Amino acid sequence: MKIYNQNRNFEKDLDFRASQKEMESRNEEIENEYNLKFKNLSRDKENLDSELKEVTKLKQRIENQLEIINIVVNEPEKIERIEDYSHSFALGNFENLKKLAELGSVDIII
Repeated sequence: MKIYNQNRNFEKDLDFRASQKEMESRNEEIENEYNLKFKNLSRDKENLDSELKEVTKLKQRIENQLEIINIVVNEPEKIERIEDYSHSFALGNFENLKKLAELGSVDIII
């Protein structure tokens, strides 16, 4: 009976060790998955931050252009107060806006 109990305890110990190794292996897999996902998320965040900066710059540029177009439409005489270096239009486009402002009115077709 004593030998049987020793064998049984030995088998339980082996089962426990095998179970522990499986758990350690699974923990390692989970840790590796976590690290990979964290790395991917960090990279994605950097990309999104970069894109957000670009979108913010473009948004500001468009808002500036719309403000100048509003001036041309509503108060064309003020176009002369805008310096050539202080707008965000391509040179030819800004010159066209000046010509429209000189005409005194702009008809908008919707």
